[in-house]
Amino acid sequence: MQQIITKAFQNKGLKLTAQRKAVVATMQTNHSPLTANEIFALAQKKYPTLGLATVYRTVEILYQAGLLRQVKTKYAPAYILRHLPESTIFCTGCGLDSPEPADLKAALAHTERELGYKANTLQVVGLCTDCSRKIS
Repeated sequence: MQQIITKAFQNKGLKLTAQRKAVVATMQTNHSPLTANEIFALAQKKYPTLGLATVYRTVEILYQAGLLRQVKTKYAPAYILRHLPESTIFCTGCGLDSPEPADLKAALAHTERELGYKANTLQVVGLCTDCSRKIS
């Protein structure tokens, strides 16, 4: 999941800074939806230099990348990290995730058989057909 999060920032020409990592870490340790203000309050305990604007920007980037689910609440939207299956094909454009097809399972078996590397996850991260067409 960390690679996918890093890629979401790279796609925007940004780095996953210590402050952004603090936001992500806070969301990873809380398994209930949090508003940006709640994320800020929790993360600031460990990272006192964190700014509220950084929380909002980080949440927006993760949401646009499809890595967060938005939950409507009475006062403000709340967000929760999506948990992708161990092996998946994930679109960083729209957030579409697909189960791995049989040929990817075969690739895992090949990796173990030919290279002796016991791989238990496989994540293909990129743009789906629809998102690829949009940028062409």
